Amino acid sequence: MQRLKISALWLCCITATTHANTQLETDLKVLTSPEHAGRGSGSIAINESARYIHTRFAEAGLDTYYQSFRFRQGLGKLGHGHNVVATLPCNALVCHKALVISAHYDHLGSRALV
Repeated sequence: MQRLKISALWLCCITATTHANTQLETDLKVLTSPEHAGRGSGSIAINESARYIHTRFAEAGLDTYYQSFRFRQGLGKLGHGHNVVATLPCNALVCHKALVISAHYDHLGSRALV
């Protein structure tokens, strides 16, 4: 009976891990698809990617928001961009630690330059 319980627990862990891996693969396929390619600052593709990331963070139960900023883009031109920020809500009376994960989702081009 004990072996059956351990086997069932192990199967649950494997299933959860497989689901997480499948979702990660899906996210990577979406973000590397042609519709999301060539994500220069201020482009339609980068905004679509930001929206996708924002939605996925929210679906994971994170508090998610956009952090807007301006930057110089060429001579005398100001560009507008935004970061996608997500935090894990703390339900404890006092939260002492935070985990920060950072990634850049902008890129230019879809093939390597040689």
